[in-house]
Amino acid sequence: MAVYNENEKMKKILLRLKIEFALVVFLGGLMVALYESGVWEEGALMLDGTWGYLTQSACILLTLCCIPMALKLLNFKAVRMRLARGEETASWQSYCRWSEIRLALLAAPLYINLALYYATMDTIGAYCALILVIALIFCWPSADKAEAELTGTE
Repeated sequence: MAVYNENEKMKKILLRLKIEFALVVFLGGLMVALYESGVWEEGALMLDGTWGYLTQSACILLTLCCIPMALKLLNFKAVRMRLARGEETASWQSYCRWSEIRLALLAAPLYINLALYYATMDTIGAYCALILVIALIFCWPSADKAEAELTGTE
């Protein structure tokens, strides 16, 4: 009976993570749709040379820091110790929490880069957003991946 409960817990957590993943993608698509349809104004922010350069550099650095951090988050020693600590139910809850953090590490710069692209109409934001969308694909929650990340057999 305990195995059945753990299996149900795993399924609920994976469903929750999949819904959150779909919500991140949906909100990004909604941002694009609102800008493209003219509801939100495109090109409203005109930055001069220095501010434009600093803004683009900050977004590039944010993207370059968040992607490796998000993709390797569950492999850090401190995170692995927290996932392995306690009973199986607690480890699934901990896995869910860390997966949400990983998703947030990719979602926040995605939205920032989309907003930067549409505000300035400079392609740097679009390229960074595209790279973040590609990185999001590697964070799709699945049962096999979750088991491998929890047991450390990746």
